[in-house]
Amino acid sequence: MDADTSRLYHLIKEWKLDWRHPELQRIVRKIERGRMRPEQSRRWLKKVAPWVEKQRKCPNPFPTAPDQQMLGDFDIEIGKLKERSDIVRVGLRIMDRPRHVLVSGSTGSGKTNVLRRIIIGIDSINRNGGRIHTDTDS
Repeated sequence: MDADTSRLYHLIKEWKLDWRHPELQRIVRKIERGRMRPEQSRRWLKKVAPWVEKQRKCPNPFPTAPDQQMLGDFDIEIGKLKERSDIVRVGLRIMDRPRHVLVSGSTGSGKTNVLRRIIIGIDSINRNGGRIHTDTDS
């Protein structure tokens, strides 16, 4: 791997540009397979330069998404993480009795669907003999 290709790969991974710019996922695969030509790397370095500068000025304050092992098991499946290449299921551990859940997002991002999944999941647990703590329980 030549210096330009190595630098391009490092910048993409360091600043998680392949997550923010999905077209770079193809470039990363090409680099990992050793199929990126030096002139292509130089062109892409010029293209990603403003993206890197933007990230330097305003870095992402959030950590990388966890993998399935870090998330563990849960009682209600809510959905899947989109920011990872592998499929990572996301959910709630209702039996741990969470007191609050915040669902936020822009218009059309699926807030109502998340709440429906939570309500249906709690109902399913109650119907199958699991007992969810509520304020009216004695």
